[in-house]
Amino acid sequence: MKIEDKVFGTIEIQEPVLKELVQCHALQRLKKISQAGYFEVYFPGTHHSRFEHSIREV
Repeated sequence: MKIEDKVFGTIEIQEPVLKELVQCHALQRLKKISQAGYFEVYFPGTHHSRFEHSIREV
């Protein structure tokens, strides 16, 4: 599984358990939630989702 990231480029996930985790509903819904939250109004260039942040931390 490959995921495109703005910071690290292409992230490749090979472990089956991580693939399953990334595809679960709970993690997929994070794509709709902004990591910056309220501060995105003041820092418009900081748009990225909680999903993107979570993938970088894995």
